Amino acid sequence: MAPIRLFLPAILAVLIAPTVASAQGDEIQVYDGGLAKVKQFNLTLHNNFTPNGIKTPAFPGGVTPDGSWNGVPEWALGVTKWLEAGLYLPLYSYDYDQDFPNVAKDFKSAIGAVDAVLFVTPEYNRSIPGGLKNAIDWASRPYGKNSFARKPSAIIGTSTGKIGTAVAQQHLRSILAFCNSPLMNSIEAYIQFENDVITDDGRVTNPSTEAFLRTFMVEFAAFIGRVYTVLPRPQ
Repeated sequence: MAPIRLFLPAILAVLIAPTVASAQGDEIQVYDGGLAKVKQFNLTLHNNFTPNGIKTPAFPGGVTPDGSWNGVPEWALGVTKWLEAGLYLPLYSYDYDQDFPNVAKDFKSAIGAVDAVLFVTPEYNRSIPGGLKNAIDWASRPYGKNSFARKPSAIIGTSTGKIGTAVAQQHLRSILAFCNSPLMNSIEAYIQFENDVITDDGRVTNPSTEAFLRTFMVEFAAFIGRVYTVLPRPQ
């Protein structure tokens, strides 16, 4: 089998940060909030205010004009103790369907360039994080240009609770089914997170968990091959 190009939403900032930087070269942020820890991701919601009369946002962020507030999600990866790489993905609105922001085009291109998507998600209020839902909305729009169509996918989730994101994953499965993404239904991966189960350098310390995750990835690779046997890759 040829090497599989896999897209993980959790590494979004690493994949397309260079293009985002060029698109927003006139913006410098200085703030005293906590940075993402080295090799870890976080999601921050920036509150923005648009004065009366402003019709075009200073950067892609879906800002509603005329004296309104909005929140813009920022995915960030900790690079050093004092530096993080961030990505703004505006809040999706169908108003953008006729003219997608460059950051959303780059995001869709990143998904289009891979063979499959592996979603790794926590569970918030019995569902997926809002930032993940927003990213899926962007990638699946505009109508007729759904980046998930016929692209294999799988889900892994982890939480501190006993049910290990089971409810969030069911919600995500429903969304991906609508997006026409062939989804691996078995084996399922519901991981209860415990301290030090995964080290800072990515090593899994629990032997049974490590073996399970290896088996999951082997099964996913085989599933991807089966999907493309029936649904050949677009040329």
